[in-house]
Amino acid sequence: MKGILGLFAAFSISFSVFASNCETAISQERFNGFYKNIEIQKNDQQRYQLILAFSNRECISVAQMMKFTSLITDHKIKFSVVKDSYNLLFDQENRAVLLKGFSAHEQTLINKEISK
Repeated sequence: MKGILGLFAAFSISFSVFASNCETAISQERFNGFYKNIEIQKNDQQRYQLILAFSNRECISVAQMMKFTSLITDHKIKFSVVKDSYNLLFDQENRAVLLKGFSAHEQTLINKEISK
């Protein structure tokens, strides 16, 4: 748990780019570093927290988010990741790709995030 808190503290100090100011998605090299950090987490809840933190701070593309969500096995947590990061993605015109694998009801709930 201390490692996660340290990781969050390091991110809050070192990153000044916010997803809303995106001009391009993060580089593959930077993404790979984030991916490795998420991959080593012990459970899906920790992965969810890091993915959401990265999404709030970095310009994540839909393709990159799909790779992040592939690390999550729990369907409910995967749903939460997509729902909570849906408006934060860099290439919003491609967001519909993330809806595959979700029920019609879940897709409706995710799409409601657009209007917020």
